[in-house]
Parts: sequence; C-alpha cells; structure tokens
Amino acid sequence: MGHEAPNKDAPSHAALVRMFEATFEQAAVGLAHVAPDGSFLRVNRKLCEIVGYTHDEFVTLTFQEITHPDDLESDLGLVGQMLADEIQTYTMEKRYFHKSGPVVWIELTVALVRDETGAPDFFISVIENISERKALELEVLTHRDHLEQLVAQRTSELENANIELAMLNEEFQNANEELVSANEELAVTNEELAVSNEELAVTNEELEVANQLIRETAEELRRATRAKSDFLASMSHELRTPLNSIIGFSGVLLQGMAGPLAEEQEHQLRMVNDAGKHLLALVCDILDIAKVEAGKIRVIAEELDLTLLAREVAENLSIAAARKGLALEVHEPEMRVRLVSDVARLRQILINLMENAVAYTDEGRIDVHVSRDGNWSVVSVTDTGLGVDPDDLKRIFEPFEQVKEGTPGGAHGTGLGLAVSRRLAEVLGGRLDVVSEPGSGSTFTLTVPDHVEP
Repeated sequence: MGHEAPNKDAPSHAALVRMFEATFEQAAVGLAHVAPDGSFLRVNRKLCEIVGYTHDEFVTLTFQEITHPDDLESDLGLVGQMLADEIQTYTMEKRYFHKSGPVVWIELTVALVRDETGAPDFFISVIENISERKALELEVLTHRDHLEQLVAQRTSELENANIELAMLNEEFQNANEELVSANEELAVTNEELAVSNEELAVTNEELEVANQLIRETAEELRRATRAKSDFLASMSHELRTPLNSIIGFSGVLLQGMAGPLAEEQEHQLRMVNDAGKHLLALVCDILDIAKVEAGKIRVIAEELDLTLLAREVAENLSIAAARKGLALEVHEPEMRVRLVSDVARLRQILINLMENAVAYTDEGRIDVHVSRDGNWSVVSVTDTGLGVDPDDLKRIFEPFEQVKEGTPGGAHGTGLGLAVSRRLAEVLGGRLDVVSEPGSGSTFTLTVPDHVEP
C-alpha cells in the first residue's frame, strides 16, 4: 500500500513560521523567551512598550536586573521549583523597573520548555501590565481610611450632643424639684385659705407661674429629644452613604467589571468588601446603644454554627493582627457548637472583642476559644496585652469609656464597643464578663443560651 498523499491545503513550514512570528510580535500581552540563567533571549513589541527597553537592550539584560528586590526572592523560588520539575507553570504578581525609573506592576505567567533529553531549554513568559488595577485597589484603601476619620469625627459630635442632652435633663430635674416646692407652698396656702382669700389669690398666681415653667421645660425636653433623633438619623445617613460606596465599588471589582482578578487579588478584595460591611455594622453601634437603652432592639433568631462564625471574624481580622506581628488563632472544640440566636448581633459582639484584642496588644498572641457549658454556648477572647487596672474594670462597659492599658497608642476607638456588646449580650439572654491582670493580658468571655426567643 502506498503512502498517503500530502494535504495540499495544509500550510507550509515557512507559512507556519510566519504565523508564529506574527503571533509572537503582535500579541496584546508581553511575551519573552528567557534562558534558565534569567537572560532574555527574545521579547516582543508589547513587552518593550511595558518596560521601555528596545529589543536590543532587552537581550543584554536578565529578568533579575529589572525585577523589584522585594519580589525577586519569591520569583527565584518558583523558578527553582520549575527547574527541579516540581511544578509545570506558575503565575504571580510582581514589579518591574521601567527604563525611565518608575515601577510597573505586572502579572507574570511562566512555563518551561525542555529539550529532547529533558534538560531545561528556555522559559516562555507571558507578561500583562496591571498597574491601573493596582492603582484602583490603592484608591479603595485610601477611601476607606478617609471614612474611618469621618467616623471618628461624627462620634465626637455625638458625644457633644449627649453632653448637651444631659444638661437639659438636669435642668428638667431642677424644674421638677421647683414644682415639688411650689406644691408644698400651695398646701400651706390651702391651710391658710380660711384666714385670707387674698393670700389664696396670690398663691394661685404663683402656681400658674410654676405650671407655665413646667410646660416650657417639658417643651424644651421634647425639642431636645427630637434634636437627638434628628442628629442620629442624619449621622446614620452621612456615614452609611460612603460606606455603601466602598462596598459597592469593591463589589464591582469582584464582579470583574474592571478586568479579571487573580485568585489572591479576589481574596484580598473580598476581604476589603467584607471589612466595609463590618464597618457599616460598627457605625450602627451608635444607634444600637440608643435602641438598647430604649428597649427597641429586635432579635432575629436563626440556627447558626458559632465555631464557623468565630473563625470568619478572626479571618477578617487576621491581616490587622499580622501587621502587628500577632498570632490570632481560633481553638475549635471536637463537636461543632450550634445554637439558635441572632447571628448579626453575635457577629457584632465578636468583632468588637477581637478588634479590641488586636488594638490593645503590642506583642504576643490572641487566642479565641469556642466551647459549650451545658445549655450555654461560650466564646472567650484572650490577649497578651498589658491588661486592665482593677479600678478601670468597673467602668469599661460604660458608654464612651476608654482604657489606655499603657499602650503607646493610648486609647482606641469610640468607647462604645464594649458598652454595646454587653447590652447586646443581655438582650440575647446572656452576659459578657472580663478577667484581667495588669501585665498579663485580658480575657473577655461571652456566654449566651443555646436557644433565644425572638
């Protein structure tokens, strides 16, 4: 049987070479062939545009020379794994130095080509410029920092409003005392009625004056109450609007509308999104303290896994803890701790406790223990901070009370977190306790029943 006739429609070798050359040179991303020692063998036009070097300049360089020093070690580690045949490809974000000096953020994907003997021949590198995306991420973080400053400012305004309200309450109490005194005088006048009708008329006039004072004071109190409600509503709107912008903008990035995201980018951006949502919940602390005091908190009961909830909160705070060199670990029991309670309120309490532990601990670790005690579910947060003075333990659960604990940064937050947390724990039928010893750290323990009625 003869040989099959060649396919006349198949492209020739020369055509295939031209196709490869066009694909390599006209690609929308940077392409390069790199020797095992890191020197550039061949680069395309797009890579020259990204980094600013000509083709002739590139082939005199190595990737080590144009890589940012902070990224070089991890890049070389992955190269070593690939040369050892431990991995086939890798992708990472890193920084190149542009020829003119600035840093260029890129996403690098690398594969290794081996020769007929299996020895490393050259790397194929695909380079995409992600500088714009990195700038967007920085803008989101900057916007969040500005929002935190706004929260602190609005909290200070609320403190001043509460002081004014306390003064009005004191004036109202004084007016009530004056009314009691006037009534006592009226009783005496009634006893003397038989002696002098003229004196009675005078007393009635005095009583009318006192009643007018009461009416005026009561009206002032109503105006003060309305002013407080209007202030809380206005503050809530002004704080929630930019928070919702952060949440919405990061949500747009997560949906890929600004371009594809690497897995780690998506993870980090999702943490920004989650943190924005948690910060929005913290803004509600100010409103919650008023609602709790007025008995207007509504409990939404649902089944939940307390272990998973504690792990979720700890994960969201892991970056803040890592920045301070702190270990943040959740110790889980053998059996899951499940209960029926208000998941939003429990999350709010755990965020407050863990954020305080991170804020007031300069070195060491933070341990979160989840357990069950009969029909009660328990979460304890233990830190290795400087602890709380016994005299301060009596007042740390009061609104706007802050304890410095001797930390270099002094007091943190608004002084509302622990006050709201203890009151929410009581609303859920439980309690929030603290044990602390100066120099040895603190342990805050949340105890709630396994089933709460809405």
